[in-house]
Amino acid sequence: MIFQQLFDATSSTYTYVLADEDTRKAVVIDSVFEQMNRDLALLREGLVGLLERDGFEVVAPVGDAESFEHEMEARSPDVCVVDLRLPPAFTDEGLRAAIAIRVCRAAVSQLPLAK
Repeated sequence: MIFQQLFDATSSTYTYVLADEDTRKAVVIDSVFEQMNRDLALLREGLVGLLERDGFEVVAPVGDAESFEHEMEARSPDVCVVDLRLPPAFTDEGLRAAIAIRVCRAAVSQLPLAK
């Protein structure tokens, strides 16, 4: 899996590239705020596809902190991937959720992502 985060200083925005090294298929996400939810869904879908292709079971792909916390309480995953800035405000919702999970379930490994 290839994951690249590119910063454009002119527009102060990030562009993401998520690619499969074997198939050479890629998704490019240009995250203008108005399209943020669409782009995050594409990124989540691409990451789920890559993980599943490599043999991982993805049990709960979610798009907001409340859903993340709910699914973490309902399931017992070995690992979670969490975006530190989640809807609705895109500030620190994911970070706060990750900290809450760390306190309750210290055995769960976490991979934080940041925009």
